[in-house]
Amino acid sequence: VERFFETNRAIMQNMLDINRGLFDFVDSRLKADVATFDELCQCKDWQEVSKVQSRFVSSLTQQYVDQTTKLMDAAAKMLAAQRTATKG
Repeated sequence: VERFFETNRAIMQNMLDINRGLFDFVDSRLKADVATFDELCQCKDWQEVSKVQSRFVSSLTQQYVDQTTKLMDAAAKMLAAQRTATKG
């Protein structure tokens, strides 16, 4: 019974960490979106717009890849904790 509660506690902590990470990710993405919009509004020609968009897409892609990796790691931790709980 004690192992069950300990595993459950670890799973809940992982779920909280995932939620916190997702909240931080969404927060940073919204801030980046607003900052990019501000930059686009200040562009004086299409070359500047193209540079801002290119930088935005590159950053966006890398941030999504990084966040996906974090989520996969967290999911692996949760699965490992569940396997440990059910082996006894």
